[in-house]
Amino acid sequence: MNQAEQDIFFSLLRISLWNREKDKLYFQELLERNDFSWSSIFKSIEDHALLGVVADTILSFLEHTKLNEHQKNLIIQYVANSHQKRFQTQQVLVEVFEKFEALGCNPILLKGEGLAQLYPSRCVRACGDVDVYVGTKDFDKAVACLNSMCESRDLNHALLGNHDYTIRYKGILFEIHFKPGYASVEKAEQRFQELANYWLVPEKCQTMTIFGKQILIPAVQYNILYVFEHLARHYRNSELGIRQFLDWALLLEKTDFQESILKKNLEELFVLDAWKRLGGVLQEGLGIEKIPFIEANDCKLSKELIQIVLSRGNFARLSSDLEKKGGFFYIHSVFKRSREIALVFPDYSKKWLIKRLNNSIKGYFNKILFKKSVKPN
Repeated sequence: MNQAEQDIFFSLLRISLWNREKDKLYFQELLERNDFSWSSIFKSIEDHALLGVVADTILSFLEHTKLNEHQKNLIIQYVANSHQKRFQTQQVLVEVFEKFEALGCNPILLKGEGLAQLYPSRCVRACGDVDVYVGTKDFDKAVACLNSMCESRDLNHALLGNHDYTIRYKGILFEIHFKPGYASVEKAEQRFQELANYWLVPEKCQTMTIFGKQILIPAVQYNILYVFEHLARHYRNSELGIRQFLDWALLLEKTDFQESILKKNLEELFVLDAWKRLGGVLQEGLGIEKIPFIEANDCKLSKELIQIVLSRGNFARLSSDLEKKGGFFYIHSVFKRSREIALVFPDYSKKWLIKRLNNSIKGYFNKILFKKSVKPN
């Protein structure tokens, strides 16, 4: 996107999230320009899984946008499909929670569906899967229960990860967590899990209602820390898109939390500086005027960070294939990624670069040895 297209992109998000008059006026001014392409803007909206968020805003300005029929139909069809998918997801979610609870488990809904209630409508936030925390004690029991409900073809594609179990049930992808994730800074891993064990228990959770059923979700005080840690880890892994910033922004703007406790936890997890640097994206892009712990000089990297995040797409769907080409392209891509990581995680970027280069050198020599060991017929 050029600068005009980027301005329209973020204006659409600001209006959709905050519904402020000043943002609407600025958006109308932008539409009078002739140096932008809706095709380019639409591509970025889709790449970052944001069409549901901005759909109503675009439709409300339809007479000013000059969209073609294909683009109009795309929005209308997406809205209809997203409502249907959300309805199906919530039905299956309630069914799974009831099964788990019947076994004596206390499932807690993480991220996606729990955060969707902060949006103007639950249906506008794209949700790719359902994350359910059950803890270590109930993990095997919950997995066995879900496996018994699934078809054999889904069991064949199930995957046990380093903190969760992933399987599809009735078309919905479930991630059953025995850990909520892992820390974005390795030396904070123990403290990260201690905080999870403290907060992710029924008596400290809040609830949301889905189809009349009370569903446990993390307390705001923990959720804002967890959502930021999740976001920071995806940035570190070069997988962060704009959508995840929306979750963070809405938690900051629409919930109450104790700043002193949050700051203490951020310091314990060694991510306070990352909070300050990435917070500039919220101010510069999403128009949040005040973010805890951030001062003016903390936002000097915000424009560069926005370009990096825009270039990645939702969960790195736009990531370059240069690394796969090898040679100069690989080296160039690795050093570029290392520099991007260093903007937020300077200590980790050095370790990442050394590890990646070591692995590439080992891979190169292993390839040579393999070729020598294979004799032609």
